[in-house]
Amino acid sequence: MASQSKNSCQAVPLHAGTNILIRSITKVNNKLNIMMFRQFCLMIVCFACRTHFSVAFSAKQIINQRSIGSKISYQVYISAFLAVFILTPHDCLNAQHSDLEALMKQIHNSDIQVRCGAIQNLGMIGDSTAVPALIHALEDPDELVRGYVVEALSSIGQPTGNVIPALLDALDDKDPEVRLYAAEGLGKIGEPVTIPELIQALDDPNESVAAAIAQTLQIIGQPSLTYLVPALNNEKQALRYWVAWTLDNIIPEVGFVDQSVETALKATLSDISYGVRIWAASALYKLNKLNLDLIMPILIEGLTKEHNIKVRRDASVVVGHIGSSAQFAIPHLLQELEDIKDAEMPKGYDYNDKIKSSAQDLDSLQIQFYFAWTLGMIGDPAAIPTLVRLLKDPAYGIRTNASEALYRIGLPSSNQLHKDVTTALLEVLQDEENHWTARANAALALGEYGKVSNGVVPVLINLLNDDIVADYTIEALGEIGAPMAVPSLIALLDDESYMEETIINALKKINTPEAKKAIAKRTQTQ
Repeated sequence: MASQSKNSCQAVPLHAGTNILIRSITKVNNKLNIMMFRQFCLMIVCFACRTHFSVAFSAKQIINQRSIGSKISYQVYISAFLAVFILTPHDCLNAQHSDLEALMKQIHNSDIQVRCGAIQNLGMIGDSTAVPALIHALEDPDELVRGYVVEALSSIGQPTGNVIPALLDALDDKDPEVRLYAAEGLGKIGEPVTIPELIQALDDPNESVAAAIAQTLQIIGQPSLTYLVPALNNEKQALRYWVAWTLDNIIPEVGFVDQSVETALKATLSDISYGVRIWAASALYKLNKLNLDLIMPILIEGLTKEHNIKVRRDASVVVGHIGSSAQFAIPHLLQELEDIKDAEMPKGYDYNDKIKSSAQDLDSLQIQFYFAWTLGMIGDPAAIPTLVRLLKDPAYGIRTNASEALYRIGLPSSNQLHKDVTTALLEVLQDEENHWTARANAALALGEYGKVSNGVVPVLINLLNDDIVADYTIEALGEIGAPMAVPSLIALLDDESYMEETIINALKKINTPEAKKAIAKRTQTQ
């Protein structure tokens, strides 16, 4: 075998200990201490082996697994992105022509990791001479390899004139992830010439792919309008749905649009598909707030149980984005939640887990999840009793959205209701079995409710040593302005420097002489 040049992009051998770390990274466990361990391992590997493809391969697997619904924590997901970034073989940017030839030959290697590594490096080098070889690799039988090819072509861009046709062809790949990467790659290139074929691909059976294509049209922007408006009359219902969704997202970005766009959207309010109507209604509201009276009946109808979960979800999202002007929806949201409050849900059930429950139960869970969020976005205190009830729901996603909604709405006028909310939030916060997002939102909400509730501050102080919610309890204590928390915050300032900014901000808000003295002392030592 020919010797490699010093600047070659070939991977270097890993130490045995690093192999152990890689295996640790790819094991999925949602316990916080394991999550932190995986994050730590991933960062060690990143800095120890900057050019080793196996690490990037593992990180890429983490990203792909989470994108298709695997239970991988957000922190580990972000760490995987950092790994891919840090592992960019910067010396490949100065690769010799012989290196490019070697990499192009490796595209045909029998080892999938070698093929993927070569393709990834060619994409990062960005030399257009690799384009023909990469396009040929789109015929690789492995979807992971084809996905890397699409990403590499996206990185190289359009200097040779045949990258865009290749990416457009990849929109027909049998694997949804390859189609997803192709859509994202076309968005990165952003050429208006792709618009007609992108619109025709909007009826992709995979919702994530269709959404990525719609987002690509949104990135291209104003030029897409010319093609999107006529497509509102396309015979394919799924395509019309995503056309309306795309128009809803493009309109706020392009500013002024021709009157014909508003006319076409108004005509779409009678579309046979209720999902199309909802996004057309949302787009009309963004065009002109005076259209609110026109679209209200469609949104109210879309919230009701007569429609499938996707329609009700979309209506809920649109109503939530309208915000405080959507008071008209409050009675309907509350009634729908009242009608399903007695549905039996398994304890600890994840609303995304279809295996553990019937379709009807799943619909009920998702309705509670979305409607709780919508109530918070509208911000009407009339929703508080219902949200307090949802704080006790077995599904953590519902508890999370309910606590966030209560935080958005703020303090109720009734003393008894205030007491009920505070009690329920404290229960969520103190339950260590709760998902951290539900506990975090509960802590933030208590930052408001604790201003007039004597029992909140001691609980928050006791939770300062809870690593999962410490940041949020500190912030809540600052919002409350609790003098009795100052000694504990000062002690924590000395022990936990990584939370220094949060602690100092809280001490500034409390603003007692002792707090000011601690801040001044900290400033002098820096």
